[in-house]
Order: sequence, then structure tokens, then C-alpha cells
Amino acid sequence: MTINRSHYEPIIEKARVDRNAAWFDEHRGVTYSVDLGPPVRVAFNPEGMLDNWSGIIFDPTVEVMKADGLDASGNYRAPEGSQSCSGEIW
Repeated sequence: MTINRSHYEPIIEKARVDRNAAWFDEHRGVTYSVDLGPPVRVAFNPEGMLDNWSGIIFDPTVEVMKADGLDASGNYRAPEGSQSCSGEIW
């Protein structure tokens, strides 16, 4: 996040102000997704959104870092509130 901060900050600010959910949107060559939350979270992947396992996440609560992957039944184990409305982990 720090290396490309100048690319990510305008997108994060736009997400906070516009309050529009986005799935695979793009701004100046940066692909991103927005979960309106609350709180607003933005996922970036410089290589494109290939899967749910890699990416750069802006999460002001740091709750996403507490996600623990999949349980034995294939469901995500994550703290309440760290999942998007589609149920996929951010």
C-alpha cells in the first residue's frame, strides 16, 4: 500500500465520498473493488482480481487481518463485519 500510495489514496477518497459500491472498477489503470461497509473498504490487486487469496486491502478497522481462511466445510472464518454483503472476505 505504501509503495503505490499515490495511486490508491484518490480511489479510497472517491469511495468514501461517492459511497458507490464497485466490483472490478478501474481508475488510472488501477483495478479495485469497494465494499461500502460500514466501514468503507477498498481492495486492490495490481495483477488483476484473480482470486480471493491475494490483494491489497484498505481497511481502517484492521478486522480483515483477523480472517482465518476456510473452515472444514469450506466457509470463510472471519470476524463479524469483515465480510462483504456477498459473503466474500475482504
